[in-house]
Amino acid sequence: MAALLLCVSSTEARVAASIKQRCAPPSDSVVVTVRYVNTGAQTATIREADIPRAMPDGKLWSDYFQVVSTSGNAARYTGNVVNLVPEVRNEAVALKPGEEVAVDVNISANYALDQEATYDIQLRGFQQSSEHGTRTFTDSPSTRILPPRIWARRRCSQ
Repeated sequence: MAALLLCVSSTEARVAASIKQRCAPPSDSVVVTVRYVNTGAQTATIREADIPRAMPDGKLWSDYFQVVSTSGNAARYTGNVVNLVPEVRNEAVALKPGEEVAVDVNISANYALDQEATYDIQLRGFQQSSEHGTRTFTDSPSTRILPPRIWARRRCSQ
């Protein structure tokens, strides 16, 4: 399953985000990797609150994704909703040119998924800015996630 890549650019900085389903035990879990890469020539920042974060039990801090089955049913979010104070909400991660941040997220632990359904999953938008302060709020990438058993047969056994 190819990841959809979205590049956002200004004259100073460029951050690309991608999302991809990955193989991970247990086989009944859907895990995705979200990757942010600075493909520009200047340092760029992403708000910490826009990067998916999980508690030690795997539950997300917030509803970072839109998860909708191909039949049109939205998967109910079952993770946490953490109310961050403004100072924390605005903290940023700086990415120098070529640097990346990658996060694995167990979607099954945070959304009520039908184990037989195929879903389109989209990371909600994120805000980035350059070292000169130019802020851009972006659209985000999406990908199709397959039911775990089908995914394991197609991708994980290769």
